Amino acid sequence: MYNIEEDQKNKLRIQTIEKCKEKCFENKEEVYSIFSGFTSALFNIKDSLKFNLISFNTKFVPSEDIKNNVNLFNKTYSTPNLDILNEKIKQLIYISYRSNYKPQYTKDNETEYTSDCGWGCMIRSSQMILARGIYKIFKYKERKKGAKIDKNFLIKSVIYFFLDNNLNIQIDLGQNYYGMENYIKTIYKLNKSYKGITSIEPPFNIQKICILGELTGKTCGEWFSDYDLPNIYSTINRSFNVFPDVEIIHFNSNIDLNTFFKRCFIAKDNKNKQEKYITYQKQKYYFNKIGLIFISVRLGLETILSDYYPSIKNLFKCKECIGFMGGKTYSASYFIGYVGNELIYMDPHYNQNSIKNLEKEGINSYIEKSLYKLNFTKLQTAFTIGFLCRDIDEYIDFLKYSVDMTKNIFCYYISNGKDLELESD
Repeated sequence: MYNIEEDQKNKLRIQTIEKCKEKCFENKEEVYSIFSGFTSALFNIKDSLKFNLISFNTKFVPSEDIKNNVNLFNKTYSTPNLDILNEKIKQLIYISYRSNYKPQYTKDNETEYTSDCGWGCMIRSSQMILARGIYKIFKYKERKKGAKIDKNFLIKSVIYFFLDNNLNIQIDLGQNYYGMENYIKTIYKLNKSYKGITSIEPPFNIQKICILGELTGKTCGEWFSDYDLPNIYSTINRSFNVFPDVEIIHFNSNIDLNTFFKRCFIAKDNKNKQEKYITYQKQKYYFNKIGLIFISVRLGLETILSDYYPSIKNLFKCKECIGFMGGKTYSASYFIGYVGNELIYMDPHYNQNSIKNLEKEGINSYIEKSLYKLNFTKLQTAFTIGFLCRDIDEYIDFLKYSVDMTKNIFCYYISNGKDLELESD
């Protein structure tokens, strides 16, 4: 290999990149075999990072890391709870790079993409955090009805993102629309006909995200930021009536309570029979909609001060927190907890072939097989945190947590927190 001519070497490099991007390696081990150390004649560390084809971060192995308590979301696991921890990990929805999906085109229609390898990691990370929220919403509703929650229940959440192709209403959805009845009706109305439509595009798939991204100057093939995506999801949700009972709200460093209450609550009136309420500026507000709340923060210019590390850990003490997306510049991941002084995350930088039929081919490629660790010192200064509030009690808990935490050095702020009264009748 070291004796090959330079033009041959470049040709092999291009072929390997294309295989990673378009044909997909069967597993990570096959990718590892390409990178024979940092002095490889074919690839080096710079190439690897540039094309996001391989992760060099440390794997998270519960049995090895349990010397420190493992904090996954708002739960803490010690040695006796390993089985419970592993079961929780199996419930995580994993969304990674995909190739060989339905072609998508840049705004000028000059470039066709059938893979997001190398540019879609933030989109995939944002899909994971949104999928976590959707999964917990469905789980909450099903439990209220007394329904059983099993592995196949994950499909109900994945269906909103999967395939990167259209969903066949008769085959893929059949008589069970997985909670997408309102979305399908909206699509019918936009097409001014209830007939002739046999397939729909999943509401939060990468094609729709990139089309909406054009409103902010982004398109497929370009790297989206963590700041862009919550607004895109909010636009999709409201424009297509995906979840009529859910508000996706995005704040920048500071929770604006006026917007918060306007979007998720209704003011008290004589017709309202709810017992619990929140008082803000002497006005009583009642629960109206489930809130998927995203807060974008920046904790420094180049590095995060160590003073913020406890604050980042404290995020996972809030039971409404569903993690955060970010990581390193142009290399995004979905962070779900921590162990010791290292964050635990799900890595979207693994290229898989697009699945054509979720029911037939299974959901295994959407279940996380490997988690990774990142030292706090290597975390990018900017990231976006997600919270989910499904009822008035969770809103009260979230606001209490936010008010208490912002009294010290914290990741975000809450405006007019002193005007809140978190009591009930």
